[in-house]
Amino acid sequence: MLAQVLKRAARVWADRGKPRRETSPAVPEEVGAGVASGDEKDAEAVFVSLLRQNPESPEALHGLGRLQGMRGELAPAGRNLAEAVRLKPDFAEAWIDLGNVHLMSEKPEEAESAYRRALAVDETSALAWCNLGICQQRRSQLKQASESFRRALDLNPRFGLALRHWVGIQTKLDWPDGAAELLEHWADTAPDDAEAQAAVGFMYLNRPLKKCPSKRPCTRLRGSEAGASRFSRLRQPLGLPLWGLLAHFGRTDPRNHA
Repeated sequence: MLAQVLKRAARVWADRGKPRRETSPAVPEEVGAGVASGDEKDAEAVFVSLLRQNPESPEALHGLGRLQGMRGELAPAGRNLAEAVRLKPDFAEAWIDLGNVHLMSEKPEEAESAYRRALAVDETSALAWCNLGICQQRRSQLKQASESFRRALDLNPRFGLALRHWVGIQTKLDWPDGAAELLEHWADTAPDDAEAQAAVGFMYLNRPLKKCPSKRPCTRLRGSEAGASRFSRLRQPLGLPLWGLLAHFGRTDPRNHA
């Protein structure tokens, strides 16, 4: 599962940490169209052409490095992304992708450094916080990872990848004080998000003998009843069988389990 999570975090056109993703204005429109349609060859050809014209284009180096990283060509991807941030040190998105390549190359310390460089440029990047959390989680730094995922979810409560990791860590830590209130706050901020609502239900079904901590009506019920109450609030199709969705929580990394 961890390998799948890392691949998902490294996908160049699936930034779950932002409501939408924009192609850099310095990159031609045909590149954005090629990436959006999944046509890697067309996009790569444009980036290579741009680099022939200007070998020091940070945007072209970044775009080519992203595509190479997606294909698992980690060495050339790392070189191109490193050159992109050397030429443009405030290129937050390139720092994130460089961190992803380091993480997939089993270099967690270098990955963490890259994610922190991205956050130094843009501390509102939910994706950078999430990927930093994945890196810390991989190094068994669960409390630090929990805080990084919290920062991502404060920025975007609908960030499913960060939510699944955060819930898994809280389960491992036996739901420390304040965790349940945080989760309910995020779920209330995104009342139409099925995954957020299911996460709250999972929390209470997973700790059925404890009373819910907040003062809202459903959380004065015993755990299993509160979980059922939360599931009844789902306002969109789950897209997966309910228990299949619940299986996501707490199972994104073996380190989440005793």
